[in-house]
Parts: sequence; structure tokens; C-alpha cells
Amino acid sequence: MDQRAALLAAVVVGLVVGLVAAGAVGTVSPVAAASCAFPYTATDSTGTAVTVDSPPSRVVVLGGSAAQTMWDLGAADQVVGMPVQSYTAYLSGAENRTPVMNAGGYTVNVEAVVNLTPDLVLAPNIIPAETVATLRDAGLTVYRFEAARSIDDVAAKTRLTGRLTGNCAAAEATVSDMQRRLAVVHEAVAGEPAPRVVYPLGGGYVAGRGTFLDAILATAGGDNVADRANITGYQAISPEVLVEQDPQWIVRSSDLPRDEIRGPAWNGTTAVRTGQVVVVDGNLANQPAPRIVEPIETIAKALHPAAYAAANATAAATTRPGASAVASPTTASPAGATGPTTTARRGAPDQPGFGLAAAVAALLAFGLLRRRR
Repeated sequence: MDQRAALLAAVVVGLVVGLVAAGAVGTVSPVAAASCAFPYTATDSTGTAVTVDSPPSRVVVLGGSAAQTMWDLGAADQVVGMPVQSYTAYLSGAENRTPVMNAGGYTVNVEAVVNLTPDLVLAPNIIPAETVATLRDAGLTVYRFEAARSIDDVAAKTRLTGRLTGNCAAAEATVSDMQRRLAVVHEAVAGEPAPRVVYPLGGGYVAGRGTFLDAILATAGGDNVADRANITGYQAISPEVLVEQDPQWIVRSSDLPRDEIRGPAWNGTTAVRTGQVVVVDGNLANQPAPRIVEPIETIAKALHPAAYAAANATAAATTRPGASAVASPTTASPAGATGPTTTARRGAPDQPGFGLAAAVAALLAFGLLRRRR
């Protein structure tokens, strides 16, 4: 094990985190959200009742997922500060916002946030509670989100973001679009044999049972070999287990070096021998935000091409006149009927994967997954 892998192992192996009930991610129902009245109060992950007195015109977001959500709600103009990093560069105009992270992008520049005089600060769960307390002591209104454990939680966070920022209708439309597109995926993979898949992180590590990436693979109709091998969280998979499980597909993040899936064990897998590797956008796969649908669609199309094409054709034939059928991965147009949003993973512990701050820190230290949340 090299020095980087040893660092990751020291942080990740044996990691156990207690989590609150899944419903705490967001409690805004579609009916309640329709009013979008202010002042509005919601209890965040620190147990604090956060009150937003009026629709905020100046919002600071402290993570990629919160930034993406604001963009997808058509609320980018409200954002005055955000992490201006490689993992937010895909958001049009992000470079024009004030950077709010310190050098390296791993800690919050409190002074920069305070100087922006925001009406509201949106903090993902990886922002330490101590940092949130410091910002509150400076007189700022800060909402810290719970970790997203599932695709359903992403929808709940989207609604909650819309409620906090006065964009309820846009949030409902965005969630409706997510559900419509995911319903096509659900129809495509239902009853289909689930091919064996693996999501490598590098250094021999893979995404295992209970992680957010595991939920993505399951939703897209794949059978995660790490789960089959009882690997929980983000841990190493031995060459022997990799050979035994023999993944038929490799799902690779766009920023994972190809060298990370080479070597005798990898080369002997069906996935490598047949060239069955599907590449997903690393930013979108690792940000629990509305565009998580895109990597799910990408994986489902690769694993179940005929079934996905048939489900897509059915959706196109039954869509209301004037509405688009299945949005392309680059669109977020509201329309259509709701449907299943996630696939339950057998025996999965109640863990959010990248929502675990310690796991994220470890992966960052390993240099494979940038701070994208």
C-alpha cells in the first residue's frame, strides 16, 4: 500500500458514524411548499431552528451540491458567494461569484463570507458545525443540511432549498423532472438481470454498501460487487475478491486515472476484457443535487440499452402534448408525471456515503475525489 492509500485507510477503515432519521433531510411537502410564505423556520442538522425572515436576495453556498441546486432552480442570480473551484466550473457564470473557500478549497474563508453580507448561507453537511457556529456568531443566518443518503433525499433537499430561498415552484418543477426521468430508468431496469458492476475510487478502494454511489448503481440497474462481497462504505477490495466477483461493468469517474483500473486482477475481469467501461461525470456523480439523474441515466443506458430505449419510447408516446418526453442530460425542464426515485439496496446500513464528513475528508486526502459537495 503506498503512502496515499495508507492515509486513506487510516481515516476510513473502521469508520462508524451515527445518523439521524432519514426524514430529517427535509420536511417540505409539495403542498406545504406551494405557499412559500415568509418568515419561514426549519430545524437544521445542528438542531438549530433557522428562521429566514424574507426571500433572500443574497445567498452564499458552501458546497457544489448547493450551488448546483440553486442553478437548477433558476436562482443563480441570488448567489453572491460560492466555492469557485474546478468542481463548480460547469455552472455557467460560477467564475463571477466571490470565492468563499480558503486556499486548497477545503475550509471556509469566514471573513470572505461575512464581508458578502448574505441574507442566507447554505452549508452542506461536510461543513463542520464549528464553522457554522462561527458564522452564526458573526450574525449570519446559516442552514446546515443533513447528509443525503438516497436519491429520494436529493429530491427532499431540492424542495427544502427552494423553500428556504423562495423558489418553491421551481423546486417542485425540478423534482418533477427528476422523478419523470427516473421513472423511465425504473421502467427500463425493472425485471432486467442486473449485471455485476464496480465503482473504483483508486488505490484499490471501491464504493461499497450504504454509500451514495451504491444507491446510484442500484437505481441504474446494476449489482454492486462490493455490496455482494459485504464491503461497506469506502474500503479496499482485494485482488482475490475482485477476481472472484468478476464485475461485468466498471463505472469510472471522469477524473479517475485509467491506471487505477489496470493490473492483473483488473485485467482479468469481464469488464476489462470486453471493454465494458462506462464513464460518468465525476462532479455530477459526487454531488447530491438534481443532476444526479444524469449519471444514473448514463449507467442505465450502458447496462440496459434495449430496455432503456424501449422505456424512453414509451415515455415519449405517453407524454402530454407540448411537453418534452425524456429530458437530455443537459436539460432540467419541468414536466411530466412523478415516479419511483430510488431502488432500495438490500441490507444497506443507514449511511449516506459521501455525506459522511470523515469519509469525504479521507477521500480528499487520497486525492481522488475533490471536494464537490
